Amino acid sequence: MATGLLAVIFSTASALTMVLNAIRARQKPTLQGMVGALLGTIGIGTIFWPELVEVSARSGASTGLALGLGGTLCIALGGIVSVRSHAAGLSVRGSTAWAMAYGALLLTCIVVFNGESFTFDPRPPYVGSLLYLAVFGSVVAFACFFALLGQIGTERAAYATVLFPIVALSISTVFEDYQWAAVGFGGVLLTLLGNLLVLTQPSRFPVRSTA
Repeated sequence: MATGLLAVIFSTASALTMVLNAIRARQKPTLQGMVGALLGTIGIGTIFWPELVEVSARSGASTGLALGLGGTLCIALGGIVSVRSHAAGLSVRGSTAWAMAYGALLLTCIVVFNGESFTFDPRPPYVGSLLYLAVFGSVVAFACFFALLGQIGTERAAYATVLFPIVALSISTVFEDYQWAAVGFGGVLLTLLGNLLVLTQPSRFPVRSTA
């Protein structure tokens, strides 16, 4: 599956979260929020348009699409569960620890079920990248995201999935000499406009402030 298509799929987590919240609370999503989520998704699609037009030529695209949609649904449902945990008074550190434990257990079961073997590369580049992903890319990142969910709610926090690709491309610009085209700048502007609409919409789902 092309990176661009995955970015577009995951960017729909914001709109999907609004729909799930509407079903759960029996309230319609705000028009401003839906327009903002739509603009964000269109913006990401614009940025990755060159990759999207090549998707049909890839084998296994339908399987990748199904997995991407399933992952996006898990993100939206996980956000709702996290907010309920905050409302119940559970701490961010405790919730993060349990989430990591469940994730590690699930991945272990998948590896064993598929007959894969556990391997480890002792070379410094691998160890360094593994530590970075484990500490900053997982524990710190998820703790910050769970705290954000508790502060601003699922609908606004879910829009972070739209901003992930822009942050990644910004880093790629510095370290990998990524070349921006006019269509890319247009996509960023649409995404930022969507971000403005989502973050300034009135929240209809009260959340619990945590220290």
